[in-house]
Amino acid sequence: LRRPNKAPVPVHILLLEEMVVILQKESEKFILKFFQSGTPAQQAPLSPIIKMSTLLVRENAVCKFNTVL
Repeated sequence: LRRPNKAPVPVHILLLEEMVVILQKESEKFILKFFQSGTPAQQAPLSPIIKMSTLLVRENAVCKFNTVL
């Protein structure tokens, strides 16, 4: 997960029929954790649960950043 002006966060994505769930691994557990995209005064936290009806999808999503595997 890439955020402006912040370090990338490794996440696991769970794709369900009606939603996408973003999980972070802490020790041996996966947790739901809200993300801050900017300073708290600028924006509300981003939810780790996203309804499919609210997603914006592109056929060709090209990443311009270097990927770390």
